Amino acid sequence: MSESLQELLPLEISAPSPNNKDQQISLRIDRELVQNYADIGAKTELYQLFYNVCGLIPPVNNIGYHEELNTQGTLIFPDASKGLESSSALFRGLRRPCFGQEGEKDVFIYIVNPTYVYEYVPHMVCMAKRELAPENAVLAVYVVFDDDQLIKGKVVQFELVRADQNRPHLPKDYINRYDKQIW
Repeated sequence: MSESLQELLPLEISAPSPNNKDQQISLRIDRELVQNYADIGAKTELYQLFYNVCGLIPPVNNIGYHEELNTQGTLIFPDASKGLESSSALFRGLRRPCFGQEGEKDVFIYIVNPTYVYEYVPHMVCMAKRELAPENAVLAVYVVFDDDQLIKGKVVQFELVRADQNRPHLPKDYINRYDKQIW
């Protein structure tokens, strides 16, 4: 990935609306988030941003090099990530400080159950390898909306968190972790 990483990200991505899960809204990716990951060389996180949040194959030379092919020469497991479009749950409000800022109550948390993640692997041919996502984890994607209509907003952070044992499509201790489940 190069310094033009910002240009490779889509200007907007689709996500289910907080008001109606069956309707799509547009979200932006916080450019400062991307720049911070790029500045510290957090390649795995950038790959996850592209793949598990935006639903795009990471822009890495020779992507797919490490994946196994079947006898027909195609990938054994297809790329099917739809990023935030495939969110399984949405919460509002964190019950902890949020990114060193006030406004924890205004943060929306989309929960994605990724099947695969891309990991950074130092290799001369391709530096990204698709792996099965950790078994007991979900991806929490933090979004702040621009207005009260909840139509436009931006992704400000994301992280893999441990999944709930009884409801594996939700984060562990989600009842105490978040203020309210929207859907």
